[in-house]
Order: sequence, then structure tokens, then C-alpha cells
Amino acid sequence: MSWSIYVHFHLPLLKIHLSELYYWFICHDFKLQNLDIDMDKEGDEQKAKKRKVVVANYMVTVAILVVWRHEKHIVKEPYFDFKVARKIYLRHLYYGNCRVCVEQLRLNKHCFTVLCTNLREHCSLRDTINITVEEAVAMFLYVLAHNFKNRTVNFNFIRSGETVSRYFNIVLCAIIKLGRHYLIQPETEMEGYEHEKWEWFQDCLGTLDGTYVKVHALLRDQGRYRNRKNEIATNVLGVCSRDMRFTYVLPGWECSAADSRVLRDALVRSDPLIVPKGKYFLVDAGYANSPVS
Repeated sequence: MSWSIYVHFHLPLLKIHLSELYYWFICHDFKLQNLDIDMDKEGDEQKAKKRKVVVANYMVTVAILVVWRHEKHIVKEPYFDFKVARKIYLRHLYYGNCRVCVEQLRLNKHCFTVLCTNLREHCSLRDTINITVEEAVAMFLYVLAHNFKNRTVNFNFIRSGETVSRYFNIVLCAIIKLGRHYLIQPETEMEGYEHEKWEWFQDCLGTLDGTYVKVHALLRDQGRYRNRKNEIATNVLGVCSRDMRFTYVLPGWECSAADSRVLRDALVRSDPLIVPKGKYFLVDAGYANSPVS
């Protein structure tokens, strides 16, 4: 940092010393006048050299006062390395205690590692110069787990709001692509699940139901997305197999739509819910007399 910039930033703290220096200059003004008289008698080169020496002495004096004031009276704050702090936080988050990982990300360490590996292998998600796949996935899960806003996430992860938003959308698109590897509809023959509780449901493929997920909708559309609890949400259809794995998910319907209406749409759309002949799903009263129950 140059002396001019150094003096500029610390000038408010050096008012007393600079005023004293200015007073000293006035008291010794007569010396400067005598010096000017002597310099008039000499050549132009000698005059310029002596003036430069005088100005240099004054500048050195000011610089010494600035350094002395900074070293003795200015309280220094410790240097904070944001990169090191971020690495420590992330290491504690998903490489530390398993309980912390579950509480913050709603996944244990093993499941988190498997998810990141699958996103790398199947969705071409890669580390960048500034952020790893693990950190991007952690920010994504952090938002979903606690419904935190962008400002809270960028403060905790020491990232800008633009970075959090951009990588949230990148991971979201990767998760959607990964869904085709996990959401596999059950086969006609259910083998390997002959538990005693299923002996009364010989041809049952699993169960399905709808759930409400809160969303942000445009003001003109909020009436269609408002439920009986006065919440703006969407009606999501979820289908599970006998082993409690999701095999089909249909999001996007308005919350005002009945469960049976959502199910009818799932049966006729381009990527339909497949129900083989003679098979059925367990449902609640909202799907009475529907073709799959």
C-alpha cells in the first residue's frame, strides 16, 4: 500500500499529530524564509535540490507519525480466512458426526456420499474450481431440509446469494435426471416380498396417496393453489411399492384439485402410472371407486 493511500485511510485518527506538525511548520517558517533567500543566491539546480530535500524531510516525518500512530494506538483485527472457515464448516457438516449430518441435511453420511457419487456418475455433475459437488449438494439439501432462504444459506456457507441460487438449480436439474434411475415401477410378479402381512393382499403392488407441498404462485393463480388450511401448495401424488420405495411421483397439480382427479391424470398422461390387469394399490377414501383400487 502506498503512503498516500495509507495516510488517506488513517487520516481521521491522526488529526492531533497532523495539527501539531502544522503548528511546528508555522513556528519554523522563518527558517524557510531564510532558506529561500539563500537559495536565490545560488543556481537554479541547487535551488531545486534543496527544495526537494526539504519536502522529502517533511514527507518522511509525516510517514513516521502515521506508522507510530498505527503501531501504538490503532486496534488491529485478526485476519479472517473465509476459505479455511468454509472448509472447516463443510468438513464438520458431512464428514463429522453422523448425527449432525442427519440433523442438518436429513441424510446420514453414507447416504450423502452415495447421492454425490450417483450425481457424478449418472448426471455428469462435476467439481469446479471454486465449489465441489459435495458442497453444492449440501446447500441444496440444506434448503430442502429447513426451508431456509437464500440469505441464510449464503451466510452459513460463506457464499454469495448468486452462487447459492445458481448451484441450487444445477443440483435440482441433476436430481430430476437421477429420478429415472430410482423411480422404477414394480413388476407384475412381486417376488421377494412375501411377508406375512402381505398374505392378505396377494395382488397388491403397493400404496399411493397425495400430499401437499408449499409453493410460491402468482397472485392470479393463488386461488387455485390454496388448500383448506389457507396455504398455497401443490397436490403431489406419490406411489410406493411393498418395500417402501417410491416408484412414481406426479407433481404440479393445484391444491384445489381432488386426489381422484390427480390419479386420473396420472393414468392417461404420456408417462403414465402403470397398473397391470388384476393388480391394485392400497388407497384411502379419497380414491373410492377409482380404477386402481
